[in-house]
Amino acid sequence: MASRGMLALACVMLASCVAPNADAKRRTPSHQADGEPSTNVDAAARFASFTAGAASARISSDAAIRAYVTEGVTHLSDTIDEIVAANAAAPSEARDRAAELRNAADDMRRDPSDATRVSIVRGAFITAAGAITVLQRDRYPHLDRAAFQVRLAARRVSARESVMLQQPALRRFFERASDALLAMHP
Repeated sequence: MASRGMLALACVMLASCVAPNADAKRRTPSHQADGEPSTNVDAAARFASFTAGAASARISSDAAIRAYVTEGVTHLSDTIDEIVAANAAAPSEARDRAAELRNAADDMRRDPSDATRVSIVRGAFITAAGAITVLQRDRYPHLDRAAFQVRLAARRVSARESVMLQQPALRRFFERASDALLAMHP
């Protein structure tokens, strides 16, 4: 676990060293909490930083867990978008799944009931795992184990249990997805 934190810190430090307009090819649209597009220099580093920062925090309120999952799903879609944009031959299915993730994050922002929320979260995680698998099979065959770990972590989120009670499974999924996407990132 210490190596993940060090990797995330190194990625954040690297991302902060890039001038805002230094590499226009790597800048992709991002959708913030207010739904407005902004630009990210390195979505994978931001996602890694998010997972490292949330690794040990215990979330105790409904609004906080919703914000955590929404932010994580937004990071996922941003990172997948960035990887797809950097790989012109990447399958359009990965891009479509990233769009589905953005829609799931929007649904989470609408404050659904807990029963609806767990369904949205599980669906978003399965969609993200699918996007990562599509990218892995098409462009990164050596990352088959990482993609498998993401799929397994996504399936471990139960549709029958409150999101609040599944915090370890949520974190594990975000960590596995971040690890895989960092390995795919250009």
